[in-house]
Amino acid sequence: MDFLAWMAATGCLWLASGWIHRGPVTSFGLYLLAGILCAPWVFDVMQIDILQHAEAAAHIIEITMAASLFITGLKLRLPLRAHSWRVGMHLAFPAMLLTVGGMTLLVHWLTGFDWPMALAFGAIVAPTDPVLASLISVNDARDDDALRVALSSEAGMNDRSALPLMIPALLLFNGESLTWSSFGHWTVIEVIWGIVGGLGLGFMFGRLAGLLAVRLRSAHGDVAPNDFLALALIALSYAAVEAIGASGFLATFAAPSCGCSKLISRKS
Repeated sequence: MDFLAWMAATGCLWLASGWIHRGPVTSFGLYLLAGILCAPWVFDVMQIDILQHAEAAAHIIEITMAASLFITGLKLRLPLRAHSWRVGMHLAFPAMLLTVGGMTLLVHWLTGFDWPMALAFGAIVAPTDPVLASLISVNDARDDDALRVALSSEAGMNDRSALPLMIPALLLFNGESLTWSSFGHWTVIEVIWGIVGGLGLGFMFGRLAGLLAVRLRSAHGDVAPNDFLALALIALSYAAVEAIGASGFLATFAAPSCGCSKLISRKS
């Protein structure tokens, strides 16, 4: 298939996903089915060597996740003091820790995996997949259902809350020992700074973007480039926060949750 054929196929997928948006099958399920059909298992029209292009694939995934988390945060308009946010925080952190621990024990006993592999498996499968939960997540910015908000906020944070648990699993898997020094570094950098720094700095970037939008509105009477402001906020918050060792994914999720979302998503 050439470039035009792939463009046409992509357009058909997007069109079909619009038709089934409220059906029993999600658009993500449609994309998964299309990928299986195009893969070497069925029609063999798409062959991608992920290992050969590992760096490019990793960057594409980073961009996609950052944009997806930003859009999720953009839909959450409830104030941070709302009870739904607290429920989401409890689900994403203490409940996530218990879930990973339970999965680690279960996998170790059922499959015989060693502890590092069992811990890695638990950290990978424990987060609630926002793709699978898309039918019960927040639909739009006017959706303030407590359950939907709690699940959406948890889905925005759970990947980063599970990621620190992968670090000791990988260290143990590679034969390294966990010392008090490495444990302290993991606690301070990966857990505290990664999570708190990511959320706090993302909120700060969002606040600065909101102030910039207000200044543009009062100076020019319009904030027409709202889409560009959103793209800039995604890129700057992710790049800046990752550069200093915190979680860029949490930053892109938290950035539109500070009130600037109304200025980004709404035309004058």
